[in-house]
Amino acid sequence: ETRLGPRVLTIRDVRYKLILRFDSGGEQLFDLEADPSEQNPLPRDAGKAARRHLLEHARQHLERSWQKRDAPRRLKAVLRERQLPLSAAPESGKSA
Repeated sequence: ETRLGPRVLTIRDVRYKLILRFDSGGEQLFDLEADPSEQNPLPRDAGKAARRHLLEHARQHLERSWQKRDAPRRLKAVLRERQLPLSAAPESGKSA
């Protein structure tokens, strides 16, 4: 599996755990007190306050994460991951 594979973000507090799947846009919320083995995700209409709280934490985490990232370094990492030489990337404003 590569770094470019599907992304998952998990956020939890003492009672609830929220799993966000970026590839499908899906999410699962578990009540860890009632279901400690995480076998039965709650229905979408259950745990709305907990879901909202955990989604806000996820948003803050992603916002901080994006602010810290360096675009040229990310591009080099993606090109390395795909095993392309950096010189193969077209420069801005020049045609290939």
